[in-house]
Amino acid sequence: MTRALTIFLLGVIVVVTFGAFARDVLGLSCVGPVLPAWGCLSEPLPDTLPGNMGILWYGFLAAVGFAICYVVRDVVYLVGQGVGRRLFPHLAKAAGVESEPPRRGYRIR
Repeated sequence: MTRALTIFLLGVIVVVTFGAFARDVLGLSCVGPVLPAWGCLSEPLPDTLPGNMGILWYGFLAAVGFAICYVVRDVVYLVGQGVGRRLFPHLAKAAGVESEPPRRGYRIR
């Protein structure tokens, strides 16, 4: 559960950061034409949905995102461990993680 929560929180941080960058820096908060009387006609975010529909939409996205993180959690950690052992073998050795099984001094039949 903590692995899935870690992956989910990292994903949320990435999405929120890039979303803010896209809206504020790139100006993608309004995709359609801007009319003087109405303002933006096409906003990509569901903030303008009536009532609590925007909150329900974000809740649905969070639930689906967490479910996906829960399914792929072991794969992400195994790939991360493999990449970490290949790129930083001295750090893995210092942490006590062995990349190969220990060599035996005697023969096994």
